[in-house]
Amino acid sequence: MQVHQKIFGIGMNKTGTTSLKKCFRILSLYPVAPTPASSREINKATRRLFKKGDYEPALKFAERYRSFEDRPWNIWEMYQHLDRRFPDSRFILTVRDPETWWRSVERWITFMKPRMAEKYRIHLRSPSLCKGDMIKGYLRYNDTVMDYFENRQNMLVVDFEKGDGWTSLCGFLDCPVPPEPFPHKNRLTYDERDAAKKEMMTLRVRLQRRRRRVVEKFRKRIKGVS
Repeated sequence: MQVHQKIFGIGMNKTGTTSLKKCFRILSLYPVAPTPASSREINKATRRLFKKGDYEPALKFAERYRSFEDRPWNIWEMYQHLDRRFPDSRFILTVRDPETWWRSVERWITFMKPRMAEKYRIHLRSPSLCKGDMIKGYLRYNDTVMDYFENRQNMLVVDFEKGDGWTSLCGFLDCPVPPEPFPHKNRLTYDERDAAKKEMMTLRVRLQRRRRRVVEKFRKRIKGVS
C-alpha cells in the first residue's frame, strides 16, 4: 500500500538527521522508514544506488513509508527523483555550519565508523577525504538542493544548532507543537584519546593524494610513449 503526503529529510549526515527522525516519531508521522543499518532491503537498494546509480529500488521501497531521513534519501539527485515520483511530498534540508559539520564528520569517519570514510567521500562526490574537498562537496549539495526548490513551498531549510526547532518544523508540516522538548541526538564530544586515530586518518589522506599523483604521472608517461 502506498502512503501519500510523504516527508523526506534530505540533509547530509551529521546535520541533525537523527534528531529529525526522533521528531517524526514524536509527531506520529508513521510509518517511519528504516535506515540501511536496520533494513536489509533498503541496505541493498542503497548499495545498488552507489554501485550502479540505480534509484528505482529505493523509490519502490519508499512507497510503503511516510517519513524518511538519512541515506539513501540524501544521496546525489535522489531528491529530484522523489519529487517526481511523489509530487505531493515535502522536503526538509537540515544544514549546519560547515566547520562544525566537518568536525563531526571527521570524528565520525575517523573514530566511530572509519569503514564509512570512502563511502562518504563518494556520497559527497569529493576527490579526496581532506577537509577542503569534503566541505566543498557538502556545500555544493546544499546549494543544488536549494536551487532546485527555489520559489517553491514544499521544502524547508532548518539549522537546529541555530535555534530552529518545533516552531519552524511544525509550521511547515501543519501540525501542532508537541509538549516534549525538542530532541538533540548524537552530540559528540572529543578528547585527547582521539589524537592517534586522527593521525592515522591524516596519513590515509596523504597516502591517497600520493597514490593519485603517481597514477597521473604514470598515465602521462604512457600517453607520451603511445
